[in-house]
Amino acid sequence: TKALLPSLGRQMSEDGNGFISFTSESTDLTVRINDLKFSENDPLTRAGHCMISVPVEMESKSSEVSYQIYIIGGLDPMNPGPRYLIYNTGMSLMGKVKLEKLPSPGGWHITGHSGVYDDRNRRIVIFGGNSKLGQSNPKPTNDIHVLDVESMDWKMKAPVQGNRPSPRAFHSAVAINGKDGSHIIVCGGQAAGPNGQMRIYNDVYRLSLRNMKWYRCTTTNAGPLEHGRTGHTAHSYQGTKMILFGGSDSKRCFNDVWMLHFSPKTFRWESIRPNRQNPVPPARTAHCSELVNDYLIVMGGLNFQKKEEFIDDIWIFNLLTRSWNRYETDPSRYESPVNMGLCLWKEGEKDYSDDTITHQLMLYGGKGRDGCSSSVYVIDIKEANENMKDE
Repeated sequence: TKALLPSLGRQMSEDGNGFISFTSESTDLTVRINDLKFSENDPLTRAGHCMISVPVEMESKSSEVSYQIYIIGGLDPMNPGPRYLIYNTGMSLMGKVKLEKLPSPGGWHITGHSGVYDDRNRRIVIFGGNSKLGQSNPKPTNDIHVLDVESMDWKMKAPVQGNRPSPRAFHSAVAINGKDGSHIIVCGGQAAGPNGQMRIYNDVYRLSLRNMKWYRCTTTNAGPLEHGRTGHTAHSYQGTKMILFGGSDSKRCFNDVWMLHFSPKTFRWESIRPNRQNPVPPARTAHCSELVNDYLIVMGGLNFQKKEEFIDDIWIFNLLTRSWNRYETDPSRYESPVNMGLCLWKEGEKDYSDDTITHQLMLYGGKGRDGCSSSVYVIDIKEANENMKDE
């Protein structure tokens, strides 16, 4: 397949602050991957964690948005120990990053959960995941845990109302804002049954953050959930839509893109078919992704249909042109592509010297052939900004 891919420029460089970068270009974007060093508190090896971006108040009126990143949960089967630790990241001198350990609920081990930032109430909402880690049959949960990012107080097993989802892990969860307040949309996931057989969910639930009440959602069509879906990723898009990519139904892996449209009474799936003139990414599950404006960035994953093939690539989907582009990676430094964490770190930094705008993502952890990783990368996504020329 590589012979069919567009020609991409690649270069590597190293600076004096411990950053080793790898750059890849296409007609749409330039992607630069930087190894990230820490001034203290190196992170633990882990996979199956979640990373949540929380906006930071900026003193200037710049259009740039910075985030603090909360890393919650995860597991390393080869290196037992608690992975419920939560870290808060921030830049320090010499371009290195400081990891600050924050208060954690004792005795809480979880993986395959979701974490969503509730911006109206300044809190992080954790749902589901597998607990009782290290046992032969991890126990899925449907609990809600809430972290107040102002007071740093936890509310474990927060009380909820309504028709709550079944216990599950490796589902997706996104936040949307409606006229009646903010909501979290939970989609799919998996749970091991009493006989060890895996159940894949094909449902959609909505949690109202105004009254913490669950609602079972009815969709006008099955969309990607016809046979259930797990190990996929999803993101809020334009406030009232959700973008879903990939995952599996336990028998097959997928590389499809879907859009879920929300309205007060109707949920409708739309298949986003890619431009056939461009190559498409291999099918995968247990990958990570992030949505930056109209670009869906997909990294890593696993295709169990091909003898558990680990996938160490980067693809970016332009939602406006519906076209995929593959970005080359350095395979010697990107070896743990399963169940990584990826989230926004900085957004909208302008560079007037070349009329571009840069977004930064942070990539952490994951599992590969040699076990779990503690590597952290900063990924610069640079795009042309035509509007800057008129400012």
